Parts: sequence; structure tokens; C-alpha cells
Amino acid sequence: MFAIPTQALADFVKQYDIVGKTVIACCKGIDLETGQSPSVILNATACTAVLTGPSFARDIARGLPTALTLACDNPVAAVNL
Repeated sequence: MFAIPTQALADFVKQYDIVGKTVIACCKGIDLETGQSPSVILNATACTAVLTGPSFARDIARGLPTALTLACDNPVAAVNL
């Protein structure tokens, strides 16, 4: 799992070999140049799971409860995460 800004994601994918790997996208937003979401950028080379909220860093830092969802369209990959 890695968490990097969406604006750096396409360069990351080009620089590191993630072909055939299962990755979890923890970044928000869209790539401002292409308008693509993180899962679209990642799905070109890897099996992608998406971690989504709602969660707020301030609440997590204070130890307050939060709920997150991990979604993946490949059930085999999701079990192996």
C-alpha cells in the first residue's frame, strides 16, 4: 500500500514496476492534467483496490472512531490484501 498525492501518481506508475501487482489507492481527487481518477491511472497497469472514507485526519489523530471501506472488483485480489 502506498499513499501519494494524485498529482504524482502517473509519474510513480511510470517509475516503479507495479504491473500485475495489487495496489490500494489511498489518494483523493483527480489528476488535474488528464482528469483521471487514481483508480483509472492505476488500473492501466495493476489490480486496484480503493480505500475510501469518510475519515478526517484530525479525528483519527484524536482517537475518535471512523469507518473506511476497501473496495476491489477482483475478489481473489481483495482476499489477498
